[in-house]
Amino acid sequence: MTTKASRSFNTVLGMFTYTRLPLPYYSFGLKMLRLPSNQYAMVASLEKALCDKIITTSGLTLRSVRNAYDFLVEDLRIDESSLNDLHTDMIKG
Repeated sequence: MTTKASRSFNTVLGMFTYTRLPLPYYSFGLKMLRLPSNQYAMVASLEKALCDKIITTSGLTLRSVRNAYDFLVEDLRIDESSLNDLHTDMIKG
C-alpha cells in the first residue's frame, strides 16, 4: 500500500505492486520494526493486510458473515484456525 500513485515493479525477486490507499486507511495497523544497524521498516499487522486486501479487491461485496467467510477461507485460502488469531476489535474500530 502507498499514499502515492499506484505502481508495479518487476525485479529479479518477482513483481511488486503498490496500490494507492487514502488516509486514514493507509495508517491503520502499521507497526515499526527495528532492523539491524538502527534501521526501521513499517510493517502491516495481519489485520491491516487483510483489510487492505478486502478493500482493494475489485468487485468484492461482502454482504454476510458467510460471504466473508467464504472469501477468506475459499478464495484467499486462509486456514480457518488462523481466523481465531485475528484481533477483530482492531478491525471493528
